Amino acid sequence: MFSLANRRYLGAKTRLLSRIYETLKPFLKGLENGVFFDAFGGTGVVGEHFIKKSEFSNLIINDFLHSNYAIFNGFFKFSGDFEKLKKFAVLFNKNKNCKENFFGLNFGGNFFSVNDATRIGDIRTHLDELFESGEIDQSEFYMLLASLLFSADRAANTCGHYEAFRRVALGDKFKFELIRPLEMHAKNVQIFRKETNALAKELKNIDVAFLDPPYNSRQYSRCYHFLETLAKNDSPVLSGVAKKPPLENLSEYCNVGAAVVFVELVESLAKKSKILAVTYNNTYFSKSTSSQNKISFDQIAQTLKNAGKLSVFEFDFTPFNAGKTEFDGHKEVLFVCECCECEKKDSQICKKDSFGGLFDSYF
Repeated sequence: MFSLANRRYLGAKTRLLSRIYETLKPFLKGLENGVFFDAFGGTGVVGEHFIKKSEFSNLIINDFLHSNYAIFNGFFKFSGDFEKLKKFAVLFNKNKNCKENFFGLNFGGNFFSVNDATRIGDIRTHLDELFESGEIDQSEFYMLLASLLFSADRAANTCGHYEAFRRVALGDKFKFELIRPLEMHAKNVQIFRKETNALAKELKNIDVAFLDPPYNSRQYSRCYHFLETLAKNDSPVLSGVAKKPPLENLSEYCNVGAAVVFVELVESLAKKSKILAVTYNNTYFSKSTSSQNKISFDQIAQTLKNAGKLSVFEFDFTPFNAGKTEFDGHKEVLFVCECCECEKKDSQICKKDSFGGLFDSYF
């Protein structure tokens, strides 16, 4: 069965979870039964890690991708009949002679074999029929949909995203497997699919706001367009070699105005949060234009310094790389801001190793 960590995902923090938690732990004193806000949920592994810790009994997790919203609901909100869904999984794997459908016609022969793509489309249609007939409830629907998303992604002929496919001979390798839902007893989880800045204005009291926004020009809705189409099952008009749908869900954090919207987000959250934790990496100086960050280290540091007492930590880390971006000397940075609405505390730097001169440029 799949866990949340079983995803290939740009910028995923899966291998950094323990270091992020241990770094934040000294700042979490007095936050028992607190509220953790995972503002750019992505894979959901950060929210999962922190909600399992004793400090937090409340999780707010947000991501504006339809596929991630479905996955969060499948993992965090399942309350249905697991044994019943295991029987559906067996049936899905037995049925290998499916009628021609949208997914087979458009994604067969590129991202999947024709047979695999057709089977994926058939299961997706069947999920809607099961829900509409009342054979499964909403919780069970999302659990099965999340399972389909993970199963399809594992079989996909990609390097981890859907900007392109590999030019190789395709064989049938799709197998429907269930996800392993999280046990959320005595935990309160709220799931949103909203633009983060807008949601931040609506929320009230937050103990820790974790911010891991996209920093470069790669739009996640384009990188994972197939999973978006599969989640919505809306049969859009597709174009290009990669079979992309019309533009939607484009993040301002991937554009030249990213620094402006980041300032707006921090100003909004600082009024209602105790801790702001912001992750960052040093691809700002990347040779690849698509990998160059839209917000600099200095801009993030100054914005957070204006919100409270700032500490900065860094880790050596080699991120998931689906292309040819060079990551020599890559560092992952964690900014920790202790918010204060009145007089700002003096900022400090807690750093490990060097950071290629970026710390020096700030100070």
